[in-house]
Amino acid sequence: MEPRQLSLDQLLAIAELLGPEAGLAMAEKQGIVHTRFGEFSVGQITAALIKLLSQIEPDHREAFVQDLIHGVVENVELAYFRKLVDENGRCIPDRSIVTAEICKARSSEFMIQNHEGLFNLYALLNCWKSIYKVSMGDAWDLNAAFRSLEARVEQEPAIKNLLQGPYFPIILPPVTEEFQGNKGKNPGYGQYLNQILFPVLYRSYIEEYPSYSVEHRSLRPFSSDIKVLEARHARLYQDLLKGPIFGILFPACMHGFCPLAQQQMVKLMPDDFSLMGPIEAMVATSLYPSTFVAERKCLPLDCSAVKDAKDEYFLLVPDDLELKMIRHGWPETTNGVTSGGLFLRLPAN
Repeated sequence: MEPRQLSLDQLLAIAELLGPEAGLAMAEKQGIVHTRFGEFSVGQITAALIKLLSQIEPDHREAFVQDLIHGVVENVELAYFRKLVDENGRCIPDRSIVTAEICKARSSEFMIQNHEGLFNLYALLNCWKSIYKVSMGDAWDLNAAFRSLEARVEQEPAIKNLLQGPYFPIILPPVTEEFQGNKGKNPGYGQYLNQILFPVLYRSYIEEYPSYSVEHRSLRPFSSDIKVLEARHARLYQDLLKGPIFGILFPACMHGFCPLAQQQMVKLMPDDFSLMGPIEAMVATSLYPSTFVAERKCLPLDCSAVKDAKDEYFLLVPDDLELKMIRHGWPETTNGVTSGGLFLRLPAN
């Protein structure tokens, strides 16, 4: 859609959203006549629109202009081309929306990703089948799915930098009749963690580090009435009732975000991303124990998509000679040590 096709009223509507500084230098260089309408000239408005459209995929330009004209887009940059992730793979918060505490990520806690051999999906699938005792497609299917998810991130400018940080293909095991606590009923979220994920995490971790231990801090099991706080994570759990789910976990992308800030940030991300909970954190640590623990130098993982019946949040922590699932009650504070994550998924089978 060419700018000259717009009516004067449409140009003025666009100018109101763009702001008084947009495109001024470009307009002056092009020698556009400065017929003024309030603070703006037609040249400024047209030049600003050209500049904006050049940063948007051609197939999306028509919709972009129509959204501007009708006032649908409240934040032009955020909706169409503003980066949501920096060059290190860490989320960039819009502070008008992400109002909770964020602090500088501590460099003493980090995650090293060694790509060599990491994305051998045939080995990943065999490992997953052996520990969860569930079948799921073949390695070729997973490879195609993984590459399509990578491409999905790479092709969207706002989030493509997620691939600059650590990311891991994982398969979330289904909630099946085999694990139901009460016949004819689906187990609750807590039972799913207790009966399926925690035993596997324990075995995987001890096999990797025989001298270490795994514990629940305070030695109590996961509650049967865990509260799911994030709507996309709730849909993820419901879809696990249909079968296993393959996706990519970005565990370090919200390093230094408090749990509440993580819950706010995920609302800015595309709909196929959800906030990391204990499911994704435990599965990833089970599949990649040496990477996620990294000789106890790895990031403690916030599981901020859920909390327990006592309003406490979960934190998966590699600490000394133990891997601990700690509970805490401070959703609005952070010390820069822990990290929240995002999960990009395929639909359930």
